[in-house]
Amino acid sequence: MVVVDPIITTINGFQVRYFGILTALGLIFIYINVHSNFKQGKFRLTRDEILNWLIVVFLCGVIGARIYYVVLNAGYYFGKHSKWYEFLAIWRGGFAINGGVLLAAIALWFLSKKAKPSLEQLTDQILPSLFVLQALVGIGSFINGEAYGYPTELITGHVFKFGPASKLYAETAIHPLMLYEAGFCLFSYFVLNAFRTQRFRDGFTSACALLCYSIISFFVGSMRVEGSTILGQDESVMFGIFGMLVSLGFILGKRLYRKLPSPTEQFPSTRKWSV
Repeated sequence: MVVVDPIITTINGFQVRYFGILTALGLIFIYINVHSNFKQGKFRLTRDEILNWLIVVFLCGVIGARIYYVVLNAGYYFGKHSKWYEFLAIWRGGFAINGGVLLAAIALWFLSKKAKPSLEQLTDQILPSLFVLQALVGIGSFINGEAYGYPTELITGHVFKFGPASKLYAETAIHPLMLYEAGFCLFSYFVLNAFRTQRFRDGFTSACALLCYSIISFFVGSMRVEGSTILGQDESVMFGIFGMLVSLGFILGKRLYRKLPSPTEQFPSTRKWSV
């Protein structure tokens, strides 16, 4: 694989990284895609409403990911000889995406209480595009040499030249987990976007999005080196199992997989025609 320097350029000491550029592109895509979805759907939201909602959800996602990471690593931040205020230094990294997902979901729930679309109708239009953002973030993390797997002899193995992966496995081919994740996320986007345009019950696309994300989380967590743990197990694996159970419970329990009848099926014509 081609090795790319994570830093594009440096301007007055400020580093411009691929990770930041890709994240910004993902946010722009979400804004355009979500606006297009609502424009074509039965519920309309203005550009300002969508932008305000996305800003709130994004900020909640960042805060949630940081809080979750700090809680999982409380010994480092609040230990006997630790400097507790270091938890504010987000520019040094340290985010757990599952915490961001949880807080962002809570933010969406509150926002849906003040809007005409229900939570299910809202998330059905928004969640598919988030997988594109996650894919771009995954590519950025791959370039940074983060969230890597174990050594492998498969053709997909990659020798990292930058980041933590290059220090732990110097000149050794390892699984580029973030690149795997990016591929799965892009595939999930196209599948979910196809579901979104069909007449499934409200919430089906959202439940499928949670199922896809949980499967990805379980897969990546089971192969990741040095991940955060809960009760001795990788937290992504635990989140993946919990998410799969919850999503399947909604899909099967509420029968979300059943399609709604078309207008002609729902209101058949009673007019009698004569020739």
